[in-house]
Amino acid sequence: MFFVSTAALVLLAPIVEEAFYRGFVQRALGWRRWTAVAASSLLFWNFHVHAVWTPAPLILGLVLGLVYGRTGRLSDAIACHAANNAVAASLAFILRIY
Repeated sequence: MFFVSTAALVLLAPIVEEAFYRGFVQRALGWRRWTAVAASSLLFWNFHVHAVWTPAPLILGLVLGLVYGRTGRLSDAIACHAANNAVAASLAFILRIY
């Protein structure tokens, strides 16, 4: 079961989340680049907020928004998001956090 949930975390979540936050929200607000990046990042942070890791999702959201804004390719933001989740899942496995 661990490997199924890890695969969903590393592969499925970045695709779905980036399609919404960058592909839909950021693109819809694209007429003002920084406003679009900030708004999509705040929504991303709000969905991921956790008492201990509060700044991390906001920073990640900003980075992913900037990657998408700079390249214009959703696949780049998805790859960065998947890499982030893979590192987090690997550390959780190594440290036995799950």
